Amino acid sequence: MVQIYGTFYMQSIHPEAIDYLISVEGFSDFNGAQKDILNKEFIDYASNYIVATNTGTGKTALAQLRIVDTLKKGQKVIFISPYKAIAEEKRQLFEYYSKYGWSCISSANPNETKDNID
Repeated sequence: MVQIYGTFYMQSIHPEAIDYLISVEGFSDFNGAQKDILNKEFIDYASNYIVATNTGTGKTALAQLRIVDTLKKGQKVIFISPYKAIAEEKRQLFEYYSKYGWSCISSANPNETKDNID
């Protein structure tokens, strides 16, 4: 069971995801839209989901839960952003995960070329 400032979730949320959300995003709790999605067994990592909500409702925070689960299985993740600025911002934020041995690159970074992208 994971606790984020007084709220309990029975689902299996990886501590690395909670660490990121609290340390990087300044998270204190999931909002109403996120809780509604979490209550629909979103953390059933064996299933696929499309989360379609308004801007600013926390889709990326929910994606973090799935990203961490995938990385813990030794698999790769592709996070797609509609804008270069957002892609670069997320790349910088996702570098937080390097402390767990995971790396992040961005094809929007002008210093990277196709030849050095894994």
